[in-house]
Amino acid sequence: MKRYWAAFAIVALASAEAHGAARTVTLLGVSGPGGSKLAGELERDLGDLYEVVSGDVYRAQAAKMGKQGASEAEVQAVATRLHVDAVIGASIVGNGRARRILVAVREGATGRVVARGRYEITTRAALRDRVVADLVRALERTSASRGSAIADGDAANGGGDDGEPSIRRDLAARERPVAGLTVSLGPSLLNRTIAFQGTTTSYDSGTLAGLRVAAALFPFALSSTFAAAHPVVASFGVLASYEHAFGSTAHGDRWNVLLAGRVPLGHHAVAGYLQVETGFESLSFDLDAPIDGVPNVTYDMVRLGLSWDRTLGAPWILASIHFSYLAPVGAGDITEQPGYGRASAWGIDVGGGLTFLPIRWLTLRLEANYTRIGLTFKGTGSHVASSSADQVPSGALLVGFAL
Repeated sequence: MKRYWAAFAIVALASAEAHGAARTVTLLGVSGPGGSKLAGELERDLGDLYEVVSGDVYRAQAAKMGKQGASEAEVQAVATRLHVDAVIGASIVGNGRARRILVAVREGATGRVVARGRYEITTRAALRDRVVADLVRALERTSASRGSAIADGDAANGGGDDGEPSIRRDLAARERPVAGLTVSLGPSLLNRTIAFQGTTTSYDSGTLAGLRVAAALFPFALSSTFAAAHPVVASFGVLASYEHAFGSTAHGDRWNVLLAGRVPLGHHAVAGYLQVETGFESLSFDLDAPIDGVPNVTYDMVRLGLSWDRTLGAPWILASIHFSYLAPVGAGDITEQPGYGRASAWGIDVGGGLTFLPIRWLTLRLEANYTRIGLTFKGTGSHVASSSADQVPSGALLVGFAL
């Protein structure tokens, strides 16, 4: 039931400015394979929000009146007789991955199509959430008193490709800005090198194997209904990750916790999403056996970043790139007096990846990353160098799920 609360809130908010919004609706059914089951579920969902007149009742009345066609005049006549504010029809078309659900909403007072939707076949619960959320928004604008205003608006917009009203934006099959919860886990490979200017000291860890865990929680996107109604609120979330690197002579750890907000680029995010991130990150490397001139490090950093992602011509493949500026507030032993002493510091982190969704809730991600942290020493330590460059290229294969 929780997915309906957002829809109830939408109706309540809309009533302040649209007292005539639809109260009585009829769903004529969903044609195509599996349509009858989906129609029953949608009818139950709509029944929690509106008075629903059975599609059988509508068809019986249409037959009685001799108006069984789909013209505006015929729909208007039957809907008016039944006191129905909106008439909804849907069909499942295509085969396999190409299957789609087409939805149209007609205003009972005029018989005109006032909204259309096109949906990819996904998990049944997620699909119902999206359809119900979009229907609620469309039905807010459906009333006898506003029929002429809607028609005028359509004329101003030039109408649709087929001469129908072009209010498809009201029933757009909008995706959530991001999955509500994602968790992924997988192996990683990395290499850590550090070189010092003003001395011949350097270190190369060789290839280290690691394990990486990543998670993201966008709490207001957990409900597709709420996210569709409040996309801005649903665009804020928390990111976290942890990685441990194993080695025969050294080991390392990296973790971060970030706040994130997503901004759609273009109409319906046609150019993808820009994500703004900020938070805290820690990166440490410890040698199992001491090496003179190569102290252990623990970089505690404030992270400010941007990432961009978008689908690559298909909804099941997503590309992303990111750039972050790292502001170290501590570096561990390397900046203590036995090491190289006090230093100023800066860092960057850049990378990218490809995410595949073979099924809606399963994710496979390939990613590559490069981190560089630079220190400029003040000459207050036992070891002498003018600066250092700590570099960590890495890659990972992560398997996860998304809700």
